[in-house]
Order: sequence, then structure tokens, then C-alpha cells
Amino acid sequence: MNLSEAYISEQIHRLEELKLVKVSYEPGRRGIRKICELAVKKIVMVIKP
Repeated sequence: MNLSEAYISEQIHRLEELKLVKVSYEPGRRGIRKICELAVKKIVMVIKP
């Protein structure tokens, strides 16, 4: 997708603030690994003109 790690991290942080994803951390091969999982099962958007 050609996106920087900083940009992806910022977007994940925004989704976490909105409570759409849950973030946990685990040891990785080199440092700490961020694990993201969905916090909701369904999102419904109603758009009216």
C-alpha cells in the first residue's frame, strides 16, 4: 500500500480512540509487537440527503 509506519500507527490510534479496534502488545523478534483486533462486529451507517 506504500504507507509509512508512522501514518499507519496514527490511523490505528484514531480507530482505538473511537473504540473500533482493540490494541495489545506482545514481545516480537525485535522489540514490541502491536496486535490489533476488531472491537465491534458490525457498523451501520445511515446516510440521508
